[in-house]
Amino acid sequence: MPGRKLTLSGEIRREAGSEKITGHWFNPDGLGSVRINGVQRDDILAFTFRATDPETGRDIAQNVEWRVSSNGLRLRATDRTNPNAMMSDITFSR
Repeated sequence: MPGRKLTLSGEIRREAGSEKITGHWFNPDGLGSVRINGVQRDDILAFTFRATDPETGRDIAQNVEWRVSSNGLRLRATDRTNPNAMMSDITFSR
């Protein structure tokens, strides 16, 4: 839902000697958690997740990319079932 605010906590870990990352996010208010899986290469962290929205019951599955550059940080997400559907594309500039 546009404009909806969620509070998240969690962690992302990289497996020793591998590009593979795993982790989880959870809502500190106790509304649920989600596991994430992906890779870290150079300045990019890319992962996927799937969850059910507790308010709407909709299945949410996204491909997520976090990219760090000398110019800033880009956070981008697309729908996993339709990668052409942009869910978010936020850039923080230095």
